[in-house]
Amino acid sequence: MFFLVIAVTIVFALKFSGRIVYPIDKLATIAEQISGGDMAATIQPDLLDNKDETGRLANAFNLMFSSLKAKLEE
Repeated sequence: MFFLVIAVTIVFALKFSGRIVYPIDKLATIAEQISGGDMAATIQPDLLDNKDETGRLANAFNLMFSSLKAKLEE
């Protein structure tokens, strides 16, 4: 029984951490693309639709990138 509880806890922890790490990793990848000069980079809609803190971060990042593009085009 003890090992079953430990196994379930590990699976839960991996799933939970993946839900947090995945969006941040995607945003970091996009930031690296932009810093490399790729102005065609886009944030995936699934990241923008999140209703949690990662969604807020993705939307803020998207707004910042849009402003950066507009300033560079001026």
